[in-house]
Amino acid sequence: MKSLLCTVFYPVWRWITAPQRRFMFVSYSEELSTDHSVFRRNVLNSELYRRWWGDDVRFARDQNLKTQYENTKRGVMFATSITGSATGKGCDELIVDDPVNAQNAFSDKERQTTNRNFDATFRSRLNDPASGSIVVIMQRLHEDDLTGHLLAQEPGAWTHIKLPAEAEVPEHWRFPISVDRIHERKPGDLLWPERFSREVLHDLKTALGSWAYAGHYQQNPAPFEGGIIKRDWIKYYRELPEGTGKWIQS
Repeated sequence: MKSLLCTVFYPVWRWITAPQRRFMFVSYSEELSTDHSVFRRNVLNSELYRRWWGDDVRFARDQNLKTQYENTKRGVMFATSITGSATGKGCDELIVDDPVNAQNAFSDKERQTTNRNFDATFRSRLNDPASGSIVVIMQRLHEDDLTGHLLAQEPGAWTHIKLPAEAEVPEHWRFPISVDRIHERKPGDLLWPERFSREVLHDLKTALGSWAYAGHYQQNPAPFEGGIIKRDWIKYYRELPEGTGKWIQS
């Protein structure tokens, strides 16, 4: 849902009232970026979209590729990967969706490459930093993934929308346009009970383990080396050490 809402539906809706907006989309792989790009183009070419907004949003004939297309108002949608090139490309809105492959989230090299590429390459792609926007969409995979990196590097600079499957603290979400509307969640309330019921979440927690569940579903990635008790503190012995000491069994 996060990719459909933010990476597919939002940009094509934005073009309805601001067809001149230039978008850049970044994912961990060219394949994923291309898939999202094709989804957006399918919506733009759909019968419903053409019927309602076809006069306002029309493709430029010489710029209509899978990964880049332009409309007649000079609006552009360009897709690439976090390790791909963006040289010479600028945008009004940068959308980074799943910048890290979940299978590589525990590789220090992969995370550092992702964070470094974002800082060095994509962070400077906004045509006007004062009016442009950057959106990062991902599930938390590690305490130093791109979201963790940005929150630590620039505390208070980002609007952080965190939606755990099970509310852990009281939450108050004010609608950005209908400001009088507030959605409240109490501790224990489920985010999407029709799809992820308590029984389903319980089974997922059992299958994944509490540590992986905390990151994937609660958006609280725990440090892999441990929190209060560090993993490297734990020693293993083939023979019991000599002398007296404290023995703790848990």
